[in-house]
Amino acid sequence: MGTTNSTPTSSQQTPLSKLDAEFLTQYAALKSRALNWSKESVLILKGNEFILLSLPSPRPASVGLVEDDTAGMTTQGRRGSFCLPTSPTRRSTNGCASQQRQHPSLTPHPHLTRTTHTLHIPLFHELKSLCHIPLAILAAIAGDIDHRQARAALRRVWEGARDVERTMRDGGGYCLSEEQRERNLELVRRTVVLLEGVVGGETREERVVIVEKDGSEFEGKGVLTKDDVSTYIRSLRQTFSRNMWDATQDCLLAMDAALRSILSEHVETLHGKKLHIVVQGEHMPARDNMFVQYFLAATGTEKEGEGVYYCSPKLSEEEVVGIVQQHITDGLVGWQVFGDRERMHSDLLAPSAHKILDEWKAEGRLPYGELLDGREAAQMKCPFLNGSL
Repeated sequence: MGTTNSTPTSSQQTPLSKLDAEFLTQYAALKSRALNWSKESVLILKGNEFILLSLPSPRPASVGLVEDDTAGMTTQGRRGSFCLPTSPTRRSTNGCASQQRQHPSLTPHPHLTRTTHTLHIPLFHELKSLCHIPLAILAAIAGDIDHRQARAALRRVWEGARDVERTMRDGGGYCLSEEQRERNLELVRRTVVLLEGVVGGETREERVVIVEKDGSEFEGKGVLTKDDVSTYIRSLRQTFSRNMWDATQDCLLAMDAALRSILSEHVETLHGKKLHIVVQGEHMPARDNMFVQYFLAATGTEKEGEGVYYCSPKLSEEEVVGIVQQHITDGLVGWQVFGDRERMHSDLLAPSAHKILDEWKAEGRLPYGELLDGREAAQMKCPFLNGSL
């Protein structure tokens, strides 16, 4: 029900604890049976790679397993485990490279195939990297760091920004449209101007001055202050917004093309099967994750947890399959016990905890004053160094 879990040792076990151990054993066995691989498959998105785990269509003859570390691809983190020779790499119509091999480590079916498709989104990565340039400045001067180290970091950013500006003006092989190139050249140019008077060594007469539409001037100064950086960041908000829109559109278009290619390439394997889709991503962008939004729309699903799932990128493929099995099992139990498939997907003790804690607040038992100290001072403030750099 909750997150607390302690298991007594064998010498401490009571009849009740032994029965509870039997429950845990049977529940684990139920989870292992939750996925019917003959009727279901799992598609994982991790980074820029799709991984399709499925039971292949029946073939006239099966290929035997080989124990050879160099014979093919092995399960993630399992070099030297049993594997099949890798079939030749295939190039799908949308430019995604795909590879296929058996995946014997996943139970209960040791003959699953593992096919990978690489998602190519160079424009997304370029726009993302361009937006990281101002954030590099912010990161260099925020927090309790040494001034000398901060100046060295800013000089690297300044030198890098000048290189980027030069290559962008020369064409540089970027995927940017003309409008995107001009927009981001302005971002890079503002960065160079901001930093050149601090770490570049140029004289004031040599600096380039940017004149805003309202007539105000934007230029580098001999020192770099919090106000300098704040003004610089605010001046780029529209560029950030437009870059994010373009990056999102590029990513979703590539995602849609890749999914259609995968479904087309594996039409026989996936025909008539339920496809569970798992997005592996970092913790912070979990809420309203772009990829989860896409897959919910593509599958006509209302919310995450109903065939579309989100989990940590640190989980192995076996553990990701376990997440799917857990959702299916908890949905079954939630429906049978509570008449609600979603009930087991949240803490069963949460409603009771809300009521009890509200009563404690009303009684003055919470919150603890000691835990409130310093909260207002830290709220919504960036820990910039005192003074200027």
